[in-house]
Amino acid sequence: MSAQPALDYEPSAQVTSSPVVTVPTPLHRHLEVEFRALATHWHKETRYWSSISRMSMHPAYQRIIALGDDVIPLILRDLKQTRSHWLWALYVLSGFYDPSPENASFDEAVDAWLAWGSAQYGEI
Repeated sequence: MSAQPALDYEPSAQVTSSPVVTVPTPLHRHLEVEFRALATHWHKETRYWSSISRMSMHPAYQRIIALGDDVIPLILRDLKQTRSHWLWALYVLSGFYDPSPENASFDEAVDAWLAWGSAQYGEI
């Protein structure tokens, strides 16, 4: 009877999978370019506005919403970097979901959306 070969690993060790790498498609790149152009325009034109309803009715903001829910991760990334007023767009694009606690401050609402985004999409 021959001896069994030595194992190069522990049989009881957890096997982990490799991280999934998403390769951007041309459509995804186009969406990101369009989002970035619209968001830059929106930021520039609304920077000194105090009315959130006026900001959210800006044509560039409305065009971003019209891009559909594929733009949510891009909005979340911008929200993380700028803490701008993206909450209405996220609410609409998420199917009228709001993860923030009742009567939350703006900062609490932003933090809730970023936590939701991380749970939904991973690292933003």
